[in-house]
Amino acid sequence: MAYRLADMPTATEFDQAAIVLDGAALQAEQLLVGVRGLLGPDTFRDGRLPLLTDLTIDTAERTASLVSAGLGQQADTCRRRAEVCRAYAQDLAGYRRDLDRWNQDSAVLYGDDEGRLPGPRPRRPRRPASWVEL
Repeated sequence: MAYRLADMPTATEFDQAAIVLDGAALQAEQLLVGVRGLLGPDTFRDGRLPLLTDLTIDTAERTASLVSAGLGQQADTCRRRAEVCRAYAQDLAGYRRDLDRWNQDSAVLYGDDEGRLPGPRPRRPRRPASWVEL
């Protein structure tokens, strides 16, 4: 079986992921809203069951809160990565414009008897991170 590396997400895909993660974070936050209100004084009366129920709901609420916070952090990471991708795309577009101009100037000056050059060749911007994809 041949393995193929998956393409990294683009800025648009990072933006879309952030929206999905924000929605999931909100859903996790809302997951247990109102559950305690369903347990009135007549629900459980004696014994350990009321204590166990409270502990279980407390744990579930804390877990949902942690999940929501974690999803929010992931959404923030996606938004930051989308911005880095967009900045690199702008840098790369500028490089391509400069390179086209340099190539045109080189073609014009190529036959020049004085041996003039249009200046140093533009340098391609470095990819800011391995996960940057355009």
